Amino acid sequence: MFPDDLVLSLQRAVDRLVRRLRRGGPPARTHRRLLIVQIDGLSRVILDRALASGRMPFLKRLLARRVQRADCRDQGG
Repeated sequence: MFPDDLVLSLQRAVDRLVRRLRRGGPPARTHRRLLIVQIDGLSRVILDRALASGRMPFLKRLLARRVQRADCRDQGG
């Protein structure tokens, strides 16, 4: 390992530690959170095909839990 690599890895470790100390513990789960994912140019037909063919397994699992939903909208423009 080169000295520069060692310094950079040490700096990353210190940065992670400082971020953790600054944030404290995880926030209390007092309310629901919202996640919006926009895939520009993706039609509902293509999304459904990708889900059916197994090309989007993580999204398929999220949607199967019935907590999330897929809502496709045409924004125009």
